[in-house]
Amino acid sequence: MEKIKFYYNLCIPILMGCAFVIMARILEAVHTNIFGIELFESAYKFFDSTGSILITAGVIYVALYKALQIPIKYFLEFITKPIYESYKNITDDIKGKIPDHTALISKFITEPQLKEYLDANTQNTENNIVALQLGNHSTRSASLYNYLRKNIMEPFCRSPHKSQYESTIKIEFIDSDTVKWTDETSFKIHHPEFNTSKLSTYYALTTELTNINTIDGNEPKPIALSVAVDNAKILSKKQRATSVETIDKNEEGYQVEHKGSFSTYFFKKNILLKKEWTDVSIKEISITPSRDKTFTFSVYEPYYTVKYTIILPKEYTFNRSVLTSNHCIFMGLPTTQQSEELLKNTQVSFDDDENSCTVHMQGWVLPGPAFSIDWQETPPPTPLDSPTATN
Repeated sequence: MEKIKFYYNLCIPILMGCAFVIMARILEAVHTNIFGIELFESAYKFFDSTGSILITAGVIYVALYKALQIPIKYFLEFITKPIYESYKNITDDIKGKIPDHTALISKFITEPQLKEYLDANTQNTENNIVALQLGNHSTRSASLYNYLRKNIMEPFCRSPHKSQYESTIKIEFIDSDTVKWTDETSFKIHHPEFNTSKLSTYYALTTELTNINTIDGNEPKPIALSVAVDNAKILSKKQRATSVETIDKNEEGYQVEHKGSFSTYFFKKNILLKKEWTDVSIKEISITPSRDKTFTFSVYEPYYTVKYTIILPKEYTFNRSVLTSNHCIFMGLPTTQQSEELLKNTQVSFDDDENSCTVHMQGWVLPGPAFSIDWQETPPPTPLDSPTATN
């Protein structure tokens, strides 16, 4: 069918030429025997000459095609075909002699060895960068850099952490021996891998408070502990510590531990994080001895931004020397090597009207004691301070 179509296309000029000649004869007959109009004479002469040209061109085209078939066939059969076959034989022979590099390499290098090689090259590149920035000694396995990378960066950088941590503690006298601590805290749990992985992960949410159990044989003091995640309460406890329980801090749930005159309340729950940010709020109310006049805030994972406010009753006065971890870091360094940015991001302020102190640590706060603050009983006014004192 394809061959018939080819020859049909080849003969189109001849067929068109024949059609034009036939049309010319018809127009010539009409002009001679019927009308004799000059228009018909011009028309049949045009068709006659055009048809003759098409027939001649078609015949020449067919004749040339047929004439070229013999040398083309000879060229394809006796020149091109042997060259292609020789090329194919040579390439097949080369393929047979060249070994399979993947199979050859796998005989000598196992997958763990290849991984070790790639890891070593990656490590070399990293070591060059570290040496350039922090000195050649930092590339050693026992260097401070490698210690921090292995024990701080690798465990924590991809793990969820607390962020925008804000807490307010209000201390109020109950009697001369005891005070009530009300601690209201809010923060966000940041799942840093969620944006890229879209995978959920668990976060161990924990909190604890210590409360006076008995004082001089009196009734145990009540406590209150509530926890909410994304505004949904997951714990709400108000009870007196009357029972003794054996606890395991690794287990989930609400547990109590008694030691002498004190009881410690633990809460742990593994929260499934299904988004990048999760809101948490915690409220704690506990009763402690009034002789405890120091508060130390410690973190067990990196926090991003901490703001703590402590409000004292008028019977107490803050000692103005607040010790923060960001200031302690640089105590052994000369001033020229201290991080001005880190020191600037740690702010301690006092409000005499509210009798409060606020510690604001912007940026990252690393695991360990973050700050410590203490207070004392407000001394009675001296005669010079008395409003009725006269010269």
